[in-house]
Amino acid sequence: MRVLIVTVGSGGDVHPFLAVGRALTARGAEVRVMTNPHFAATVEGAGLPLVPIGTDEEYLAAVKHPDLIHPIRGPMYVLNELVLTRAEEMYVLTRKVIRDWRPDVVLRHHIAFGAAWAAEREHVKQAAAVLAPVFWLNWRNPSVFGSVPVALPPMLSRARLSVSSAMGRWLIDRPCNAIRAKIGMKPLRNMFWAMSRESDLNLGLWSPTFRGPTEGDPQRGHIVGFASYDGATSIASDPATQRLRAFIAGGPAPVVFTLGTSVAHHAGNFYKMAAEVCSLLGLRAVFAGLDASEVEPRASLCAIKYVPFKELFPHAAAIVHHGGVGTTGACLRAGKPQVVVAYANDEFDNAARVARLGCGAACRAVSVLRQPMSAAKLRIALETVLRPEVSRRAAEVGGMMASEDGAVRAAELVEGVGNGK
Repeated sequence: MRVLIVTVGSGGDVHPFLAVGRALTARGAEVRVMTNPHFAATVEGAGLPLVPIGTDEEYLAAVKHPDLIHPIRGPMYVLNELVLTRAEEMYVLTRKVIRDWRPDVVLRHHIAFGAAWAAEREHVKQAAAVLAPVFWLNWRNPSVFGSVPVALPPMLSRARLSVSSAMGRWLIDRPCNAIRAKIGMKPLRNMFWAMSRESDLNLGLWSPTFRGPTEGDPQRGHIVGFASYDGATSIASDPATQRLRAFIAGGPAPVVFTLGTSVAHHAGNFYKMAAEVCSLLGLRAVFAGLDASEVEPRASLCAIKYVPFKELFPHAAAIVHHGGVGTTGACLRAGKPQVVVAYANDEFDNAARVARLGCGAACRAVSVLRQPMSAAKLRIALETVLRPEVSRRAAEVGGMMASEDGAVRAAELVEGVGNGK
């Protein structure tokens, strides 16, 4: 069986697909991954051939743009940058790969519209993978959206989705259907809804403990568990890793602070604030994503540019992060309490779900309705999640997820679609 994987976005959007790709190859499938060449080394390190689309410069310009984390402009920036401006190029390249390589299935990120159109045009089965629950757009399982700080009750959530659908027909359907007309395809209605929910297979790549099946979920929809890939090679001999391990062994469990791979470009005073709060509370800290040269030397602080979460998180007292769904899932699986400082897009909903599970606290880095994150708010949130009852609940949830392997289950389902099941 041949499976073409197409994904766009940051590392958090790429790594889950690499996990599924590796699970597919373990089942004997041939896999190719189409994504930005910024991730070339990561894709090849996973043992998967890369089909590059776009340039490294385009990727870096996109993730460094300030609108990426704007509480109102962020969603449309992502749609414009990752969907609308890339759709035709992705359609052309995906169609070429389909004609040349003849995959049985196209497994795609739900916003990889051009890949969906190419699979439709060439009559190839497709599976849409959604990484965060908010994008299954089900009013019966209310979500937190952008500047609205709480999950709306079902009927208000239904009304909000109706308004969003009408806006989407203007902001998304019109430009997308203009491209479809240009390439000789019929128009579609409610494009974002269709791309997220109406494929031959619809995968929810999160744990059912995080968000379980709900009436109104997509037909042919399956919640399979988090799909995790942290790198195939060991970095145990790296000097920075050795320093980190010595630091962890040298005292009480530290609080880990990280902003992932995209929000890290918009850190602002995040790490300075973190150092201040940890000093006030007498806590040790690890800053993941910063080089040691970027922070003021302190005996109670260790900074490391890169370490796999699976190697770091189990040693944490708590984890403070931006709420990307990959980082959120890694924290949950590690069984550690979290402070989720959401910046944009799905992060607000992920934060709220963590709080509802009793595994942590939800905060906002930026907001149009409230004061932004402060050292005082971070201190309160940390004191809250370091309580024994929160740590026990986080460990309980981690145990519930211990046997899940979303990558393996997703691979089984993708294989089934390829076999006509």
